[in-house]
Amino acid sequence: MVMWFLNFSYQAQLSIMQQSDEFVVEAFMDFEKVQVLIVNLVIIELWKEKVLPSVLDLADSHYVKLYLATYHEVVLAGLLEKTFFNSSSSSSAGDALVELADFCHRKLVYLASIDHDDIPGVREQPAEAILASTDQDRLLENASSITFASAMSGLTLARFLTDQASSLPPAVISRLVVDQDFVQAAALILDRRPWLRKRAGRVEEWCDGRWAA
Repeated sequence: MVMWFLNFSYQAQLSIMQQSDEFVVEAFMDFEKVQVLIVNLVIIELWKEKVLPSVLDLADSHYVKLYLATYHEVVLAGLLEKTFFNSSSSSSAGDALVELADFCHRKLVYLASIDHDDIPGVREQPAEAILASTDQDRLLENASSITFASAMSGLTLARFLTDQASSLPPAVISRLVVDQDFVQAAALILDRRPWLRKRAGRVEEWCDGRWAA
């Protein structure tokens, strides 16, 4: 299932880049599946936080399954990025928009609180440490990278939600400006600039879901 969503995301990205028919996003809207994407995103986020720590001891024998389940979060977040690039998508998300707003706020808080040195990939591990790492270590490291990538997608989604504020339901607007302080979190993120990192003496920027020099 993860690969299906990944292929949907790739095709949606290609349609945006080529400014062609966004048939993947339109299908999600026409068949009212945007809500399903949001609900699944929240479920896998909760699974990663509550269940993954208790099954880490299974990493040696079920590493691929646990990794794919964890990777599911960033795939769904990336697909929702492409979906909400279309300004009509908010009208088809229904009540799930409130859950998406909460998700975005959690990711903004994460980005506002993370230290620069804790950004995945900033600290380079020596070869000895890499060779000595276990499957549990690798799974935790990958989970950290996935959390960061998902948070960057959440930042983009927060921007799309605020761009479409005029068409959002009052409950979502209240969530953005009353229940959750998006403005304060955004101000901290602008100061910290987590989309930049310095590695091996050069500055890299987060672009299209990856680091680029």
